[in-house]
Parts: sequence; structure tokens; C-alpha cells
Amino acid sequence: PEKPMDDTVLKERQVFGDTFDQYPATTTIDPEFQRVAQMNKYMWLYQKGNEDANVAGVLSFDPVFLQALLGATGKVKLSDGRVLDGTTTVPFFASDLYTDYPDFEQQNSFVSEAAQAIMNHVLGNANASTASPLLKAIRDTSASGHFKLWMADPDEQEALITTGLIDDKASGELSADSQMPEAGIYLSELQQGKQDWYLKTSTTVTKTCGDASASQNALYSGVLDKRITTAVRNTHLGQFTEDQLGDEYTVTFTMKNTLTKAKAESLPDFVNGGSENPVLGGMLYRVVLTAPYGGEITAVQADIDSWGTNTASLYDRQYIMFNQQWIEPGKELTIAYTVRVSSDATHPLNVVTTPVVNADGIETGSNGKVTDECPADKSSTNGADGANGGADGGRNDAHKGASSDPSAGLDALDKLKSQISCPVDLKSLAGSM
Repeated sequence: PEKPMDDTVLKERQVFGDTFDQYPATTTIDPEFQRVAQMNKYMWLYQKGNEDANVAGVLSFDPVFLQALLGATGKVKLSDGRVLDGTTTVPFFASDLYTDYPDFEQQNSFVSEAAQAIMNHVLGNANASTASPLLKAIRDTSASGHFKLWMADPDEQEALITTGLIDDKASGELSADSQMPEAGIYLSELQQGKQDWYLKTSTTVTKTCGDASASQNALYSGVLDKRITTAVRNTHLGQFTEDQLGDEYTVTFTMKNTLTKAKAESLPDFVNGGSENPVLGGMLYRVVLTAPYGGEITAVQADIDSWGTNTASLYDRQYIMFNQQWIEPGKELTIAYTVRVSSDATHPLNVVTTPVVNADGIETGSNGKVTDECPADKSSTNGADGANGGADGGRNDAHKGASSDPSAGLDALDKLKSQISCPVDLKSLAGSM
């Protein structure tokens, strides 16, 4: 589009880059899915022939979502004899597709075939025996970030959540709950290639105490984590007074390139980047850190290639962006930073990351685990083991009355189906609830 969607885009460009809103693929560096969806609607309407289209919503899903659907409804067979099911779908889309079919046209053909085969199979096999596991798969993946949905009419999204068909986290909004603090680490590939499958990450969170804070000690010594060669950078913005801030945590995020040089050389150019990459098989990431709502990231240490911003003006929270140095095959890099949560916090800090999918599974952050180094008499009532800061750490309680059993939404689904027409009659839809 010739013009930005709105004035907020100008602030977003300062964090994510000047062209992030120009292409659908680059919008997803923004972890706030509600904004990503609206930008994609804006771009869709800008395309010739779409000017008058009615875009009711935008959804996002990944191979984990497709695999969950097949896990609930059974397997499908592709034209080359390959079988996709509840265990093989993710490796196919994330890795095997690119190594087995290095030709770009072949890849497109198989992606289209596989996606169509999966959806036809799922919809064609949705019956009384598969409905409950299918709904559970949709609800679980919408809770874990593998399926996201934005509806242009918020009443329609609310209706879907109320039935229990999707989790309230499906909206993809960052947590705005200062009592259950949640920080984020989000990654976007900058290099050519398809090497994400070979990335392995680990996230640790440590609650620290002492006469001097961990950030003060780090800024004085220049070191927060000895594995990092670049000195600590002060990111304290001072947007909160001392009495508005509570406990301090130190977060470490390690990224390892599990490729070997020999393996990298054996992969097709489409995977390892070929001559387009100065480091064959190397990984280059743009990293976006988000502070918990009502809190602040006070110091960062990372092997940074170029620094972006540490603004506090976007979505009422602090964002930090930088481009990390290349991670060569067999090497790893660590990011370390200190966080102060809000004084309102009643739970330990939880850290969520871009879902990293590899041969070992899915890595999504700290999952609420915290090592507490504070003496018992100085520790707050947040708890040492972080058990309460897990998957529900950023949940909005507005829908706590919604059923947690997806099968409980079947009656409501039947009513929904009988009421839905195109365009959707909102009054009838509301009545079916």
C-alpha cells in the first residue's frame, strides 16, 4: 500500500523496521497478532480486484495445528505415497519437504496438495466419534499459539470463545495482566534458507536478590553471562517509579545451531542458503524482547550485530529489538537480560518465545519455571517454583466461565450451524448462545 494503515504503524516501523508492514511475510515479526491480522486485511483489500471484498477475519496456523487435526481424525496419503498423520506432518512441512523436493515449484505443488488433502480429510471425517478430539485439538492449539484468529466483528470472536470451541488466547494478544507478568522473546529469520528446523533453544528464569540488583552488578562489571562477549547494555528507561516496580529476574535464552558443517554442505541450497549466505548453514535472527506489562527490561547482554530500539511507546510496553550475530553450524549464542516486574505481581515471571519446532519437539519458553535465589525471609509470596506462572500466566480472566471441555461446545455448535447464514446474522448467532 502507498500509505500506512494508521498512525500506529509509524511507531511500529521504529521497532520492527521501515518495511515490516509492506509484505504479509514480514508483518509477523510483530508478536501482537491483532495488529498483524488487521495489516493483512489492509494489504488484501489493496490488491487489485479485492477492493470491495468483505474480509470477516484473518487466521494463522502452522504445521503443529495441521498435525493436531490429523491426530484427531486419522492419516492422509499424498501422491508420492507419503503418509501424513499425527506424528509425521510437522517434520514434513518443516524439514522433509525442502530436502526431498529442493525445486521451488515442486515444493509449492506439494504444500498445496498436502494442505488441501488434510482439510478435505478433516472436514470429511468430522463425525460423532471424531468431534470431541477434533475440538480438543483446535482448542489446545489455539491456547498454545499454533492457531490464531482475529474477527473483524469482536462479537463473533467472543461468541466462538464462549462456546469453548477456541481458547481465549486464540486472539494472539500479548498479556496485559501485571499480576501475572509475562515477558516475550520473538525471532525472525534474516538469512536465506530453511534452517529453523535445526535451531534448539533453552530459556531460564532466575529470581535474584541482594544489596545491589543484578542489573546494577552487571552494568558495573559489564557481564551478566560469561558466555557472551559483548558488554552489558543499559536499557533502563525510567518510565516507572521504584515503588511501581517489584521483583527482579534474570533471563537467559540460548540458541544453538545443531547443524554440522558437513550436514550444512549436504543440504540443498534452498535449505542452507547457498551462495546467498556468507555463513553456509548459519543462522541470523532479528530478536524482539517485550517487557511484562507494567514492568521493565533494565539491562541486556547479547552478541549483537546491530542495535534497533528500546522504546517504551508501543502498545504501552517496552520493546527491545536487535539483530544478533551469525550462529555458525555447531555453535550457540546466549542472550541475557534483567527484568523488573510490576509491584502488583502476584506470580513469578513467565517468559514465552516464538514456538521453536525441531526434531526434539516444540520449545516455547520457560513454561513458568523459576529458580529462586532469594532468602526465604526476603522472598515475596510469589512462590519459588513458579508453578503458578505457567501456561495460564497471561490469560485474561474474562472467559473463566467458558467450558474447558471442548466437547461441551457440541450442543452450542449444532445451534450455531443452524443459525449461520452468509452474511452472518449476529442476532440469530447471539440467540443460539
